[in-house]
Amino acid sequence: YRVMTALTKIEGAAANIRGALFELAIGNLVKDIEGGYLITGLTRKDYSSGRSAEIDVLLDRPNGAPVLLLECKAKIPGARVSLEEVKKWYADRVPLIFTILGQDSRYYGRNCRFEFWSNGPFDKAAKAWLDKQETDFGSFSVGWKDGTALKSYSNAAKSGSIRKTLKEHYFLHPLAKLAA
Repeated sequence: YRVMTALTKIEGAAANIRGALFELAIGNLVKDIEGGYLITGLTRKDYSSGRSAEIDVLLDRPNGAPVLLLECKAKIPGARVSLEEVKKWYADRVPLIFTILGQDSRYYGRNCRFEFWSNGPFDKAAKAWLDKQETDFGSFSVGWKDGTALKSYSNAAKSGSIRKTLKEHYFLHPLAKLAA
């Protein structure tokens, strides 16, 4: 029992580290490719509702490009992004974060691009549901990248260390062989 409890705690800590490292790697990836000002792990509060939201990655891009806001989900091999995860992001997190950014003079009136990125695949039901949703709301838009799209995007990185980190820890993770 004690061994299983200890292993469960270790795996929980490893998952937290895996998620935080993924956010940092993705933040550095988009900054490397697109330029701009990067913030990761930002928590903000909506003054009217009192609700808070964490912004995994915010990239304030140059030349009038929309502010890029990424929800990052690091999946272990064999795991998929669920329908519940994408519904919560789309219906709750995106509107809340857009409201929060509208209360900040740096972002008020700016166009925003919200995207959900994962190193793994989306569950069939999640992908089908997302494909039916509106993606352009005028002042903001939404999109997503699964592991395949993220791998392709990462090929444009100038930094070899970012590509290597993503490859070794998220695309070719040692557990991938076990999951296969």
